[in-house]
Amino acid sequence: MPISCPNSKALSYSYYENEPWKPATSEEDFAIRLIELYPSKSTEDQAHSEQRLQCRLFWAPLRSRPHFTALSYTWGDGAKKSKIIISDKEFEITTSLEEAMLHLRGEFEPLVIWIDQICINQKNNAEKSEQVAHMSDIYRAAHEVLVWLGKAEDGSDHFMDVWSQIGRWAEDWGMMGYYTKENFPKLHDIWHKVNPTDPKTIEYDNIRHRAVALFDAEFLYSMIAWHQRPWFTRVWVVQEYSLAQVAIFNCGDRRITAEQALLARQVFDTSTENILHQASDATRSAMAIISQVDDPCQPFFSSRQQWKKINAGLKPATSMYSLLQKLFMDNRMRATEPCDTIYGLLALANDAKKLNIIPDYSLKDHVEVLYTRTTKAIIADGNVDILALSQYPKYPPRRRNLPTWVPDWTSTIRRSFAKQSDVDTPYFAASGKSSPEILWVKDERVLGLGGFWVDQVQELGGIWDGDAPPQNTRATEKDAAKESKKHVNESKAVAEEGNEASKERKKEVEPITHHYGYLNVLAQVRLMCLLSAQKNNPIYASISRRHEGYWRIPIGDIQEARMEQPRRATSEWADAHRACMALLECFEEVTTPTSPGELEQRDAEFNRNCYKGGGYRSRMHEMQYKRPFMTNMGYVGMGPTCMRPGDIIVVFMGARLPYVVRGRGDGSFQFIGECYCDGIMDGEIVRQRPKQSFYLV
Repeated sequence: MPISCPNSKALSYSYYENEPWKPATSEEDFAIRLIELYPSKSTEDQAHSEQRLQCRLFWAPLRSRPHFTALSYTWGDGAKKSKIIISDKEFEITTSLEEAMLHLRGEFEPLVIWIDQICINQKNNAEKSEQVAHMSDIYRAAHEVLVWLGKAEDGSDHFMDVWSQIGRWAEDWGMMGYYTKENFPKLHDIWHKVNPTDPKTIEYDNIRHRAVALFDAEFLYSMIAWHQRPWFTRVWVVQEYSLAQVAIFNCGDRRITAEQALLARQVFDTSTENILHQASDATRSAMAIISQVDDPCQPFFSSRQQWKKINAGLKPATSMYSLLQKLFMDNRMRATEPCDTIYGLLALANDAKKLNIIPDYSLKDHVEVLYTRTTKAIIADGNVDILALSQYPKYPPRRRNLPTWVPDWTSTIRRSFAKQSDVDTPYFAASGKSSPEILWVKDERVLGLGGFWVDQVQELGGIWDGDAPPQNTRATEKDAAKESKKHVNESKAVAEEGNEASKERKKEVEPITHHYGYLNVLAQVRLMCLLSAQKNNPIYASISRRHEGYWRIPIGDIQEARMEQPRRATSEWADAHRACMALLECFEEVTTPTSPGELEQRDAEFNRNCYKGGGYRSRMHEMQYKRPFMTNMGYVGMGPTCMRPGDIIVVFMGARLPYVVRGRGDGSFQFIGECYCDGIMDGEIVRQRPKQSFYLV
């Protein structure tokens, strides 16, 4: 093999001179560049070869099934560059890639590997577009995918040693065999020791006992640092990890297979109670940190397991719409190039061809065009509720040239309050059984939709932004109850007055600030429901249904409970709502002296209501960053924080949810966001109003 020592005037490697790209004329003609990475040691020149990365590039038709490894990594800071030698010429790569190659190359044998940064000419948009379109084929063809997380630091060696040991225990026990539709319930019973005398339960409990002994504070803090590595936030790596025949995590000199990492995490997640039992203060502090953040590995584990089932023909692949919801909520995944937030998912989407989304890197400087076309294609395919992910205003400022109805996949997108998977039965059907109606518009930045005008917003409540989330401590509940008590009384007084007097009286009622958390929201919703009743418009089928709005609105009419799938709220949550409202009444005369017996009785009642309303308050968290509203006719609901009086509630054909739009004075509308509007969530408005055309800009 060539081992040379280029001088300072070495020539730069040129794709055009050495390995020029020729576009494939057919799928069978498609080829990839591969790297032959020379080993670190050689009898010819050991001292030099250990210092410089050297390799050669060559083309290989993918149909020939070449034997190669693929690398999954993060590019790192593009400003930090290093140089390697390709066929005696210098080639610039990122420092993070150099670090990976130095760790992964063999000692005495060359490594044939595919690395996007080197194997694709990043300056040729046509070549890049073709190669990216076949990315799924490349990663499927690799005999293994090496996931490079970075060098050893922050206790990563200790974490990897423990993690791989526990993963092997679970693997040898046969845990992977339970990850089928038929066997997973059995594993669930084993985890929860449904039958303590069952031999498999005893064996698993022994593994858990041995694992817990290793989960000390040192391990937990190294686990936190490991999960904060940049690889877990990059969108491209999801498909690289999911599609690999064999995926192996590499961190420094330590390795662990994808399956062992999955099993180790499952053992950890089923051991939390055991860990906390007699844990040190340091261990408890670390566990508190871990419990407050989502497991960054979960999307990877989930996607990989799904693709195993897809490849086995056991389930269909996921839609682009579902992938975008899954991976970009709360800005979980990122990409160096904004266009890669879309292109990085094409290999995983079962409808990419149907949507006609093709990698085109000539759009990399016009990402608003790509996002607009993708969103419109998803809507035209029947998923109107992708609009729920378009949140106003657009951030950061560089993306403000997006139409208001197009989600910005580079910004922080909050989850829809009604988020569901493809296979779930929809919670709502605001447009009934209608199908989407897309209106042709010459300007692709304008979205024309058929729909139904509901009403105009008249009143708005304050915003619960989560600064003071519900607490289970008595002190917090009592403080909130004191402050909110007067507002409930004022809302009652408003209801007792006439309509005209109500308008004047309401002006005197100070809005409840968001600092009092969920109790404020409950009081504001109650006030608006009372005002709505005073209007006496026939927006409900019955008086009893009108009264249900009190408890349906604060939770968006969705009920969640531990170990149960979310569903439409039932009357049992009316009781939970009453318990929450009772907290406002608990201290009617807080400053009035009471006897010890009365105080003890009051505290007991308070604690009972805290317990009964716990699930209801947890669900209210899903409505954070929304505010109560009431329309001219008396519809009450929860909508975007940026709503204004005069905004319009609409239901688009084919949509499950209602939306808020703002007229621009020229017949078009600015899109504001999703909302819950009580009394129209099951197609009621479709039967009452004529269809209209809406043009969103």
